[in-house]
Amino acid sequence: MACATAWAAGAAGAAGAAGAAAPPAVDLNQATRAEIEAVRGVGVELTDRLLHARLEGPFRDWPDLRRRVKGVSQRALAGLNEARFRINGQAPPGQN
Repeated sequence: MACATAWAAGAAGAAGAAGAAAPPAVDLNQATRAEIEAVRGVGVELTDRLLHARLEGPFRDWPDLRRRVKGVSQRALAGLNEARFRINGQAPPGQN
């Protein structure tokens, strides 16, 4: 019984530590050039296209971003999700 209790306590602690270690989400409409360029799968050219499109107005959602910005691949979306980028609190599609 003590072993099971110790395991449960350890698992709960690990889950709490993992949750605490996650970086906060970053709204893509507020992200800096450096934050975007640092994402795996997003280079300088895609960052330029994202920032240029954002000048026309904030992205409403991920489909809006993909309509307005050419070249946003699944790899780029996976990188943005891994870096915890969100649009209006939503993760990139297919990345939940």
